[in-house]
Amino acid sequence: MPIPINLLVTPIAEVLKFMYLPLAKQISYVKDINNNSETLRRKSDELEHKLNDLKREIQRAAENGKIPTDEAIGWLGNARIVIDAALGLIKEVHQGSCCSIWCLHCCGTYQLGKKILETTDLANELLGKQINPIFVDPLREKVLPFPTLQIKENTSAGATMEKILWYLRDGETGKIGIWGQRGIGKSTILKNIYNKFEGTSDYNAIIFVKFRKNEGLMRLVKDIAEDLALDLSKEEDQERGSRLIFKELKKRKFILILDGLCEILNLTEIGIPSPSEQKGCKILMASEKREICSSMAADVEIMIDPLPMEEAWELFCDKVGNIPPEIKPIAKLVCQECSGIAALIVSLGTALRNQELFVWKKALKVLQSPKSQLVGPEKLVAAVLKEPYVDYTPESASGETSLGQLRRAPVNKVIEVIYI
Repeated sequence: MPIPINLLVTPIAEVLKFMYLPLAKQISYVKDINNNSETLRRKSDELEHKLNDLKREIQRAAENGKIPTDEAIGWLGNARIVIDAALGLIKEVHQGSCCSIWCLHCCGTYQLGKKILETTDLANELLGKQINPIFVDPLREKVLPFPTLQIKENTSAGATMEKILWYLRDGETGKIGIWGQRGIGKSTILKNIYNKFEGTSDYNAIIFVKFRKNEGLMRLVKDIAEDLALDLSKEEDQERGSRLIFKELKKRKFILILDGLCEILNLTEIGIPSPSEQKGCKILMASEKREICSSMAADVEIMIDPLPMEEAWELFCDKVGNIPPEIKPIAKLVCQECSGIAALIVSLGTALRNQELFVWKKALKVLQSPKSQLVGPEKLVAAVLKEPYVDYTPESASGETSLGQLRRAPVNKVIEVIYI
């Protein structure tokens, strides 16, 4: 029985169709190589223009402290690879590296034409890709919290801290100065404020440095650099170190906390941009002297007051622990003589924990001495913890101290011993 012709023609036609399409495409690799290379050149030019525009946009963003996303960096790298590949292929066509563009058996021409179409497809893919976002804020260096006395809400120190935080959030205030006598609690407030920024994104650079008068500005520059993750350990040129800090901070929204200022400091010399020129940035400085804050152009000056008696007594009891009834009256007098100075209350309260009555009496006598106003908490505590009679070494007539002149001095000489 003869097979119907249509049953033979249809399968053959389908076979020829699948044979023709790949063959036609392969022929086009060679036949249209000049037109295809011209198309690739136009796409390469478009890609170059887009690459340059993106690089300029990233550069402008970097001046404002932004950094490019991984997607943007990846696109730039891929675009450069495609552009370089396109230029190489176009050059091959112009140099006529193949024996004849009409020679279907020329393997070189076929491979070149195929690469041109494949590279054109890659260029079209990159041109059509939308990058979003192009740049982001840099990651902030991780805040390492200070181990410090935590300031409680509804206290005088808590109210002062909230006031400072309000100015830090205020868009118009750039420099905030806090001042008050030594031991009043300035450092504790600053450390609590610093710890507040742990895990927040309000700033992408939070710097806390302690001013050390005898170590020079280079030490301060290196401390600031360390908080910015800049390695200046081998740098000895202060000016260069300051320039590196300035360059880094110009990219960031920062807060600089300067503790322990005992002299007027030129912030420009250590590479700190002015908050008035870099909106959103803040400088918080602390000193014993109000005039230092004023001379450093603080926009607002906040005085740190001594603790009220009720808060002072609560803090004192927390450090002393259980106070026996027979010691409680003198304990209240000791706390009162601390005059609301937080550092003295903490140090002395800790030192008097589990001490006997005669030590408490000695503490009160030391605190009531006129000279106690002239020494710091550490020396007062050291004086209290000495034995009832201490070794006292007067100077000889020649101004030299002789070991043979040691004698026993009564408690009322304790403060004098501190000064020797």
